[in-house]
Amino acid sequence: MQHPNPAAAPNEPSPSTQVSPNPKSLSCQVHANHLTQTPIPIFTYGTLMAPSFLAWLLTGTALNAPTIQQRQIPAVLTGYKRVYVHGGDYPALIPSHNAADTVKGFLVYLQSEDELRKMDNFEGEVYRRVMVEIVREDGERVEAWAYVWDGGVEKLREEEWDFGWFDRERLEDWLDLFEGMEMV
Repeated sequence: MQHPNPAAAPNEPSPSTQVSPNPKSLSCQVHANHLTQTPIPIFTYGTLMAPSFLAWLLTGTALNAPTIQQRQIPAVLTGYKRVYVHGGDYPALIPSHNAADTVKGFLVYLQSEDELRKMDNFEGEVYRRVMVEIVREDGERVEAWAYVWDGGVEKLREEEWDFGWFDRERLEDWLDLFEGMEMV
């Protein structure tokens, strides 16, 4: 694979490939000809909006929810919809035919490649990680990863997924189900 900017040194990221969501705390590295940045911006919009569940995923225990909650920044994604998956408690993020549609969620800056790997493994094969532009509550636009549905549309319901319902009715069951497991 050719380096994206032949004029750049092989171990230096190309300026055209850098995303700088938070320049004060951003460090960049190149691994196997692709840019890795730390922290890594991720947009969460479903079950992982629950601090306790995201804490379980990233740290192995829901007890770290207060620390994880401090890393969550309210944000909005435009041009997408969040809908129920048939037979599931979790949503699918899909592009919308209406550019005015929005999805509320959280921007979370992952602290390591290990955290990103855990996210990828959790989301599995029916979600594809793509770069999207979100708007933080302070108005700042940020490029972030989001997991977009890559399964069949026949598996989706038109109804908008409700985080409040998940938080009230299903979160404790999910925490019980995953208790003692650790993502790798």
